Amino acid sequence: MRSDAESAARRLELLLAAANRPGLRRVHVAYENDAVVLTGCVRSFYEKLLAVRICQREAMGLRVVDDIAVVDDRPASLTIVRAFQGTSEQPS
Repeated sequence: MRSDAESAARRLELLLAAANRPGLRRVHVAYENDAVVLTGCVRSFYEKLLAVRICQREAMGLRVVDDIAVVDDRPASLTIVRAFQGTSEQPS
């Protein structure tokens, strides 16, 4: 059973890497203590939820443990520019 579960974890990681969301490539999948464990960092809660849902759907009945962190690693200047897009205000 362990080798089947480990191969399922590898398959899930490949599935996430092939998804149409580049951020999901930063999610790592491992088999530990009779569960599929998801680790890594993504940029949004949506990407985190998407990774978990994909793995739950494809995990062949294995328990999925979500240890994914949401981290906004964009430069602060990009965040400021995006905050002002669509308004008449400009950063000073």
